[in-house]
Amino acid sequence: ADHSALKERLRAEQLELRERVVADCALGGRFPESELQVAAVDISFDKAEGVTGAVAFLIVVQLTPASFGGDGSGGSSGSGPATGYGDAASKKRAKKRDRSLLGTTSAGDELRFVYEDFVRNDDPDCTDCVNALPYLPGFLGFREVPLYVHLFDRLARRREDDPTTYARVRPDVVLVDGNGTLHPVRFGVACHLGVLIDLPAVGVAKNLHCVEGLTKEDVLAGLAAKEDPEKEGKEGGEPHGAAASDGTLPLVGRSGRTLGAAFLNPHVSKNLRLKKPVYVSTGHRISLEAAVEIVRRTTLKDTRLSEPCRLADVRGRERVRELFDGKTADGRE
Repeated sequence: ADHSALKERLRAEQLELRERVVADCALGGRFPESELQVAAVDISFDKAEGVTGAVAFLIVVQLTPASFGGDGSGGSSGSGPATGYGDAASKKRAKKRDRSLLGTTSAGDELRFVYEDFVRNDDPDCTDCVNALPYLPGFLGFREVPLYVHLFDRLARRREDDPTTYARVRPDVVLVDGNGTLHPVRFGVACHLGVLIDLPAVGVAKNLHCVEGLTKEDVLAGLAAKEDPEKEGKEGGEPHGAAASDGTLPLVGRSGRTLGAAFLNPHVSKNLRLKKPVYVSTGHRISLEAAVEIVRRTTLKDTRLSEPCRLADVRGRERVRELFDGKTADGRE
């Protein structure tokens, strides 16, 4: 189908919203010296019998720096988990998770479960969630962000209605499955969500969005050159940036603008990290340096993906299977 008129209208909205993106980092001197609550959102789709169903999932974890000498207390995360849903099985799972840390990250920090919630796109309480937009690469925020906003709005209402349980759940930053400035008009889903909820937002993508001349081949060559400097420039063309000593490769487009960074976890196998880096980009009220650092410090030692992002993905897929009894299908930009 020809969606030219629709794309033109959505592009105009993107450009208007882009004017509200704040580049200055709102975390200031708090990070990485203090504890942070890190949220992550993801969406999973079910496609059956021509009807598309979706579940958006929100999880919040507490990041306790190794310098705190973590003892499993979880800092300000409180006495127990808070779930956004009330069925007994979900509460039982949440209590079980709260009895132990989620794990120790590659930076030696600790992650502890704080809160989770989900919403399906046919929820009668989510009037903006039912979205009949087709899959349009570059415009995914218009399909996904209304569900994410609903989850954050519901959390805010719960803090007011039940402060004993929810007052402590106050995310400092949100990691979004998708891109931020690594986008054709530098306004991906992370920018879109960050602007609407006015929270520092980071795009964390599993696949490279090839814009401004960026190619996966060049990025992988740049990362390989970091592992073996003698290979630099010999295979796969010239990388689009010099690999940093912390396992990141700046993603510099042909305009000269740095659009994001490829991140690899040095603790996973060389074969995995050089084939499947994670692509980090700024969304709103955060610097690229802080964005990469948060992703690095929320990545467990043996995984390639930030743990809150991984959990939002896995648990969202679980919910799709439970609610729709179908197979999940993701649409990413």
